[in-house]
Amino acid sequence: MKGADSITVSIKNFMVCLLLYFIAVVFFIAGAMKMWDIHQFVDSLDSYQFFPELALGPVAFFIPSLEMVLAICLLLKFFRLTSLIASFLLLLCFTLVLMISHLRGIDISCGCFGALEVHSYVYMYCRNIILMLVTLFVLWQTIGNLEKLKSLPLNISMQSN
Repeated sequence: MKGADSITVSIKNFMVCLLLYFIAVVFFIAGAMKMWDIHQFVDSLDSYQFFPELALGPVAFFIPSLEMVLAICLLLKFFRLTSLIASFLLLLCFTLVLMISHLRGIDISCGCFGALEVHSYVYMYCRNIILMLVTLFVLWQTIGNLEKLKSLPLNISMQSN
């Protein structure tokens, strides 16, 4: 029975690893597409009517840069736990800004994937919720396996005091 348990654990770890890489690839592609056509992303941000005009340029540079840095950190196991938490919080912020714009009656293109973006609130909500759930699942599995993660920049003791 012990062999079956190790196979189950191996499959679970493999799936978590695939989901982690999926999150990283999504963030990297999203960031790269925004950087590729930064002017279109500035226009998308402007359509939200959320940021002052002077902040549009810096925000348009910061968001895709952050997405690509998070993706690289996830892939390279550098600050992985912190990067997962930041990824979830970024997705949550994106979803809240999307919701605020929707409630204000603003018809927007989210700008998340540049020219590849689909213009539908239902699609954008579903995509963001799925990405948040996947990120939470990977985060939950990562926290559950802290003793196995030697690359964490944190000094966490699993002993109870």
